[in-house]
Amino acid sequence: MTDKDMLWYWFANVLNVGRRKKHELLDVYGSPEAIYNETREGFIIQGLLNEEQIEELYNKDDERVKAEYDRMARENVRFIHMENKDYPARLKTIPDPPLGLYIKGNILPANNRPMVSVIGSRRCSDYGYDIAYKTGYELGLNNIAVVSGMAKGVDGASQKGCIDAGGISYGILGCGVDICYPRDNIGLYMDIQKNGSLISEYCLKTNPIAGFFPERNRIISGLGEILIVVEAGKKSGTFITVEMALEQGRDVYAVPGRITDSFSKGCNKLIKDGAFIYDNIYDVIEHLKSKNILDENIKKSENKNISIATNEKIVYAILDFEPKHINYILEKSGLAMKDVIAALFELEMKHIISQPTNNYYVLNI
Repeated sequence: MTDKDMLWYWFANVLNVGRRKKHELLDVYGSPEAIYNETREGFIIQGLLNEEQIEELYNKDDERVKAEYDRMARENVRFIHMENKDYPARLKTIPDPPLGLYIKGNILPANNRPMVSVIGSRRCSDYGYDIAYKTGYELGLNNIAVVSGMAKGVDGASQKGCIDAGGISYGILGCGVDICYPRDNIGLYMDIQKNGSLISEYCLKTNPIAGFFPERNRIISGLGEILIVVEAGKKSGTFITVEMALEQGRDVYAVPGRITDSFSKGCNKLIKDGAFIYDNIYDVIEHLKSKNILDENIKKSENKNISIATNEKIVYAILDFEPKHINYILEKSGLAMKDVIAALFELEMKHIISQPTNNYYVLNI
């Protein structure tokens, strides 16, 4: 077997040799090809592996590897390894990067695309769901891709919001990309393939296992330049992802909540410990610009389902899921009355907002 891509696929899927051990082997041998061609005696001399691991590497099943590789092509799944030009540069710099990624979808996570990771509780409150959706929607409107785990609650809400705004989203899975988990999110699973990609470091047919989800979280935080935590309990598993993000050098934002709400205790603690407060999209945009990540030359999303003018964006950012009077919108926006009325009219026509009572406006979900 001489094909570089297939050799990387073989190496990534060798059983009983962990990912960290594989990175050690790459440090010594330089490439999967050199490891593939090593003798049993050579492995023994290096002293990195036990007998079982040596047998796994030495006794290869080339026919099985080729059959699996061909099946990926038939199912429109790409395997992108660390030497592939399409492998995300952001992931190369994190501790313990994935050896390869399985990607199913129309839009690869390009290195020049601004991306923000959004996470939070699966059993979120209505407030958390609404804020997650609005956050994803605003990111999508501003051509910032949303990276999340496609889970119930905050993850799925943020990704749905982004896609509804015509944006791009990446779903990072703790199973094979050919498996929809949770099953209830099948609609989102299909939408992400059209408007982004499903991404996993686990091969096809890999079922979701509890231990895979903390591992996949380092990819969620690693792909984004910023991590936004929408809602989390005091002892939430979300903190694992936050720790990974900080280790990776990512900036963390948290959505504040009422001190009496159990789902807000985690976010409030993060803010207390030094996380940025997330209360509007403009802080994130300025943060990305300050790092030269947000490309001013990219004017439109690759998805053109929705176009929204600047005044509409300003008005949209003021609104939430509690009705706001037109005078409040006028004061906060700084726009002329005619511009506010025009923006509200356009947003209503696009079914983005509604008017539950005269001159009061609220966001739709």
